[in-house]
Amino acid sequence: MSKTAIVLTFGAMSALLGILLALKANELATHWEALGPGTWGGTTNPAIVRDYEVIGICFMAFGLALAVLAVQRWLARGVSTNNVQSPA
Repeated sequence: MSKTAIVLTFGAMSALLGILLALKANELATHWEALGPGTWGGTTNPAIVRDYEVIGICFMAFGLALAVLAVQRWLARGVSTNNVQSPA
């Protein structure tokens, strides 16, 4: 694999992780406890939900930035600066 493919893969996986983290923030911030035999209940801390959402959005933005940079490098690889002529 080329470096560009590795960065693209890492960026896509990081963005996916961020999306999952942001979408599952409520479940991750819930403190589950047994209420009796076979029953469970939980309390959710809104501050922790917000923290998970912010961390997820940061991971998503970082991953998308890596993916965009990898695609830009992949697309620009075929362009040679030797063939560019001055307009003057």
